[in-house]
Amino acid sequence: MIKVKVRPSHFVLTLACVGVASVAHGQTRRPYPMSAHRIGSEVVDRLTPSEMKGMLNYVSADARGAILPMSQDGRAQYIINARRDASEPERHAAWDDVMIIQSGYGFLDYSESIKGGARYGRGEWRGGTLKPAPTSLELTPGVVVRVPAGVPHVVRPLGAAPLVYLVLKERVSGSVSAAKSP
Repeated sequence: MIKVKVRPSHFVLTLACVGVASVAHGQTRRPYPMSAHRIGSEVVDRLTPSEMKGMLNYVSADARGAILPMSQDGRAQYIINARRDASEPERHAAWDDVMIIQSGYGFLDYSESIKGGARYGRGEWRGGTLKPAPTSLELTPGVVVRVPAGVPHVVRPLGAAPLVYLVLKERVSGSVSAAKSP
């Protein structure tokens, strides 16, 4: 982890992308050596390709990815996923998801609502079906996609290789009315 000082009027977040040939399948919360940092202040974090690859070495063989610690101010979370199967529909009331595709191919499906599904946690819904019929975006290496809070979505890998992507979850301020119920 490299810390860089910037002027208070500037906010910089640098993320380096990495392709990973063989990765795990699932998600765990094993500790990863990342320093605490403040988002939107004079301290900026830099996540290198070797650090991201190293994160995947901390997960078990049946895992889907690795979750880094929450940022010091609670506004950001970094996750690296290696998805072999489609996710279940999900919606987050308080988090934007920014996905940076590292390797593999797939689709992001999104829609207006989730029919069925259940509350998974505070402001989180999972399961059910996207309604009406979803819109699909192609995911290829280098593509960056932002899913705003309140938008139901599914990530679907395509092919035998896993879809590997970094997720920057950023907490939104205020409430998101679309995410109040499934």
